[in-house]
Amino acid sequence: MGSPNIEGDNGGFVTVTDVTTNQSNASLEFWYTLDGSDPTNSLPSLGPISLTASNAAYFSFIVTSNTTFKVQGYLNVLCRAAFPNKSSRP
Repeated sequence: MGSPNIEGDNGGFVTVTDVTTNQSNASLEFWYTLDGSDPTNSLPSLGPISLTASNAAYFSFIVTSNTTFKVQGYLNVLCRAAFPNKSSRP
């Protein structure tokens, strides 16, 4: 997934930029947590956040106390199955 830049502030706005992947038939989603636990690509993690056309992802949330933000990207590869052509005769 390359080396993305992650920038944020104390107000709860985080931007992930410069995201690249070598999979042309894939989509990338980000899931995150605010309690310091490791994110997964399902609940109770928060998401998914998709990349914009400029290869950036934007997160915003309200910070009311000490918050540990963790984010993880998940690559969804679209697969096409190839089946041999078969013909049947009565």
